[in-house]
Amino acid sequence: MTHNIRNREEIEILRLVTKMNDNILLERCDDLLSNLLFMDKRYPKIKLKGDNIWLMDPCDRSWRFWLHSLKNLEYLIDGYKVFGEIKYLNKALNIIFDWKRHNSPTSGSEMAWHDHSTALRLIIICKVYENWRRDYWDDKVYNEFCELINAHCSKLVDPSFYMEKHNHGMDQDIALLIASVIFPQLSKASFWRELALERFEKQLGHLFKSDGSYTEHSPQYVYMLANRLFDVLSFIKVNSIENNGNLELILKRAMKYLSYILQPDGQFPPIGDSVMLPIEPHVLKDPTGKNLSEVEYVSSNGTYGNQPDGLDTIFPEGGYAILRNKWEFDQETIQSVFYSSFHSRVHKHHDDLSITIFGHGQPLLVDSGKYNYVYDSLERQYVVSTKAHNTVVVDSENTNTSRNNIGKSGLKSYYLDKNFALITGIHCLYPGVIHQRLILYLKPYDFVIIDNLQGYKEHCFEQNFHFDPSVNCQHKDNIITGYIEERPIISLKQIHKNNDTSVHLVKGNEQPLLGWVSPSYAKFEPTFCASSHQNGKEAQFTTHVSLNPINPLNINFDWEDEIINVNWNDNNLKIIVATNHVYSIFNQQFLEMTYIDQPKIKEAIKDQTNYEYREKYRSERKRRLKYQDELESVKKRITEIVT
Repeated sequence: MTHNIRNREEIEILRLVTKMNDNILLERCDDLLSNLLFMDKRYPKIKLKGDNIWLMDPCDRSWRFWLHSLKNLEYLIDGYKVFGEIKYLNKALNIIFDWKRHNSPTSGSEMAWHDHSTALRLIIICKVYENWRRDYWDDKVYNEFCELINAHCSKLVDPSFYMEKHNHGMDQDIALLIASVIFPQLSKASFWRELALERFEKQLGHLFKSDGSYTEHSPQYVYMLANRLFDVLSFIKVNSIENNGNLELILKRAMKYLSYILQPDGQFPPIGDSVMLPIEPHVLKDPTGKNLSEVEYVSSNGTYGNQPDGLDTIFPEGGYAILRNKWEFDQETIQSVFYSSFHSRVHKHHDDLSITIFGHGQPLLVDSGKYNYVYDSLERQYVVSTKAHNTVVVDSENTNTSRNNIGKSGLKSYYLDKNFALITGIHCLYPGVIHQRLILYLKPYDFVIIDNLQGYKEHCFEQNFHFDPSVNCQHKDNIITGYIEERPIISLKQIHKNNDTSVHLVKGNEQPLLGWVSPSYAKFEPTFCASSHQNGKEAQFTTHVSLNPINPLNINFDWEDEIINVNWNDNNLKIIVATNHVYSIFNQQFLEMTYIDQPKIKEAIKDQTNYEYREKYRSERKRRLKYQDELESVKKRITEIVT
């Protein structure tokens, strides 16, 4: 039995860190020999000191998480393979068993048995074991490995520990599957494999919609997860594991989504918990060789790969509308992302019906970014807030993202044409308020953003648009103009003539926070924010955004009751705004808009329209109960006096 375990072929396990050149790898390995830890470029090198390094807290929560994931041991494994130095493998073993000594079965660190660090650490333990097994067998060490594997897998199979409907749960499934293949001799290995595959299929169905979009509200996570999933696909194929289900199809669709959501410069838009960094398609190892061509095209500015079909596209299930004027990337390339969805609370910001715009070779209207994952910091609380996004805030409050409101936000309809596009979205995430937004893209340079908010009582409505920190803004004659080195590149103007809308330009306001973005990890920079205000039971904003501010498109706009007329050049677009549908007529021809079925939104709209009556009933009932309590109290006192 031992002979078979020792001498079987090595099984390749997916990577958690990117390969690096030999010089940097040697530095990483030698640093670890000296207990000097470089986690990544966000942090300085940290000297690991003391008997229990696992309680160290020199930076933040993320640093502690990565410490307990043991991801840096992959450098030692690479160093052992590349340089043939046994000292690197021995160091990896020492770190693993030091972790075991201080953290198993219990630990003083909350990150030791964190749902995600546990999964990633199990993968690393399996990798170290695979490199140790053939040449340095020792029964005592083998038994320690088995104890660790059983302890980790026992955690992962526990339903109370498992992260259902979550990307952490996906990694838990992957780790459990890998352990079952690397340690098939353990008594529960077959059970681990069956459970991992069953859960994995369910996670795929939850995390990815059939249109390829990702349900955790952060486009960069598609890239991060796809990197892992391509490796899983290879692992499944190489090890002849049956029941890989829809993984290949999901990856194909996810790569299409990725090719559209990327900015024209090949970077991720900082939507949700994404960071604006360039994609590295060479990191993705597609075993089928079929799915990366369009991503490569966008990331290389057309040098490699194939251009995606169609300029504009909608991911209706994910809640993304992505509009372009062309694919070739130059100073005239424009891309806009309009998004609204609420699938889960994972990485969810209060960003429904927000929009980003890229043009003149750079981001112009931007999302706020993620800052970091220290959830109680003021900066983190700000970047996830409604007022930090390019949408409308009601009464200075965040939208209600309780689980009861899942599904009450999304895109409703769209019409795509080579000359213009019309997209509508809606959310019911404020109590008693329905927010409907229409995006009209008049190609190539002009956008009309129409907001219609219906409430039941007096509200303060605040519409915000955040500029990239590189853009310098001026406010003159009710027009806000953005400049790069004195060259005007974008303008915003309220064009709804029937409304008295006050417009302000804010930058780096501290009380309260407004006009800030996080362009990179843990960076918090002031930026210009165009803020417009209206008060009342209802509000209507109409904003003309032009990326040709020297010669903006002449737009004649009129909005009476539910009928909107937009005139430009010799064109007329009539839009009829109803609560559940938007109808449009272009140059007297009825447009066949595509409607997206959103049953929870329909239900939410009905609930919102009845909200006022329910609130009056609740208030009256509360008043009656209060009087009843007071009456009972009086009766009780009278009885006490009489007796």
